[in-house]
Amino acid sequence: MRTKIKIYIVLAVMLLANMNAAGSAFAADPSSFTFSASRSNVQTGELFSVTVGAQGVDRMDGFEVRLEAEMEKLELVSAVTGIQGGFTVPAKVNGNEIVMAFAKLGSAPSENGSIILSTLTFKAKVKGEAMVSLKTVKLLNHDLIESAHTIDSTVTVSVNDAANPGGGNNGNNGNNGNNGGGGPIVVQADIDADGHASAAITDTVMQAAIDNAKGGIVKIQIKAVEGIKLITVNLPLQSIAAAGKDIRAIEIDAGLATVTLSTGLFKTNNGAMASAIELAIAEADPSTLPASASGVIGSNRVLDFTLKADGSKISSFNGNDVKVSYAYDLEAGKSGAKVVVYYMNDNGNLEIVKNGKYDAATGTVTFRPKHFSKYAAVYQDVTFKDIASLPWAQESIEALAAREVIDGVGDGSFKPNSSVTRAEFIKILMQAFDLADPSAVSLLKDVKAGAWYYSSIAAAEKLGIVNGKPDGTFGVHDPITRQEIAVIVHRAAGIIGADLSTEQSGIRFKDMTSVAPYAAEAVEAMAKAGIVNGMADGSFEPKGQATRAQAAVMIYRLFNLNLVSTK
Repeated sequence: MRTKIKIYIVLAVMLLANMNAAGSAFAADPSSFTFSASRSNVQTGELFSVTVGAQGVDRMDGFEVRLEAEMEKLELVSAVTGIQGGFTVPAKVNGNEIVMAFAKLGSAPSENGSIILSTLTFKAKVKGEAMVSLKTVKLLNHDLIESAHTIDSTVTVSVNDAANPGGGNNGNNGNNGNNGGGGPIVVQADIDADGHASAAITDTVMQAAIDNAKGGIVKIQIKAVEGIKLITVNLPLQSIAAAGKDIRAIEIDAGLATVTLSTGLFKTNNGAMASAIELAIAEADPSTLPASASGVIGSNRVLDFTLKADGSKISSFNGNDVKVSYAYDLEAGKSGAKVVVYYMNDNGNLEIVKNGKYDAATGTVTFRPKHFSKYAAVYQDVTFKDIASLPWAQESIEALAAREVIDGVGDGSFKPNSSVTRAEFIKILMQAFDLADPSAVSLLKDVKAGAWYYSSIAAAEKLGIVNGKPDGTFGVHDPITRQEIAVIVHRAAGIIGADLSTEQSGIRFKDMTSVAPYAAEAVEAMAKAGIVNGMADGSFEPKGQATRAQAAVMIYRLFNLNLVSTK
């Protein structure tokens, strides 16, 4: 209740028409302000932003900024604050005047020093010079004492005709990404009395995001209060249907997680696009989960995702339709390869999302779900006592073991230098990439129904990953060779949509003439992609028997390749 009271008091004070009454200002307010534009030259239809910064702030709990803009030439797309822990009054446009206000929540700490008060993004509509002016800034301190500052600072942006851009450098002077270059359109979320955030994307904002899209990906970022447990985002889709450009996906950074959705998800059988979607992300309490699940997840974050199109829940996805990423705090000294993503099925049991992985560069986990449910990332400290002497293979073996793709041989051992059979390799491969198909049937003579390997080989056969031998058998118990692995992995890469475009230069094995003709293309492609390496003497040894360690490394390297987004 104290939080609500404080919000209402602050907003009431901030928005009073005669807020700067005599005696209400600070006796000596050291604050100063900056006002800048992200671009000095744009084309019609492009975006630019203006930023209001404050320096020397002392215990600030709220602010109001008033601007004037030539709104006959510009369109306000979004207005957000750079401050966390509060409530934003959405920007109000009255003629050429724009007013935006913000107030801290009751328990949030006050602001001090240098901060970004607000960033407003505009879309240029008309050729010519467009001016935006910062007129006044009002600050409210922790004691609800205000200070009013007259700024009268103006930025001018040259707008060129998109059909005939003419001069201008169309440059970028420290932009925030909202500049027609593929960056996200930033939208401020609303916070209700229960602390739940929501953002309803307008047609105007959606169109601006489409205009700003790069590579066919529309990007929207939702700014909300830190620590929220639920956020709901509603987006209109008709602008995409009418865009006249290839929009393949929508990326929504909702704070709790970033979700990328293929637009193909929202098309009906006749090709029509749904009119709107709703994405909800909630942080669940791990202690409320079934005991079997909470025992595995522990105190790790649990996120619950829901997706609807035109009010109907979308229950399943295909291929690479959906990608999810969110922040994961990996303890120092631990291997990101052992971070495993789980989801909770309809029976309350946990299942491993085999494609889940940790990205050390961004500090996030990323996975491609087949449906939405509750998800959690967990560190699984799995190892074997006989792999430390093979540092080139240790991470791969541990990563696949953590995902329950490979097992040891008992007594805590893995036997990394032992050979691996064709059936064993196919089972590992199919499990690693969730390619199992219980309905698949094998026509190979030595693949016995009901055997531990049957469903894996049958599914691989159905997908064209394996064809069998000329005599109609598969060679279930035959040791697999290095060139056979190269062929199989190459085919699997095509099935999962792995990006093989990143080539490693200078790779040429000295015994390439010994590679069977059917395998030569695959060996070369897998070497260029960095999936297979040669031996110490520069040879490939195509007919050599692959070891368990080598098999694990090649599968894990394929696992770590980026996937080509589907349209």
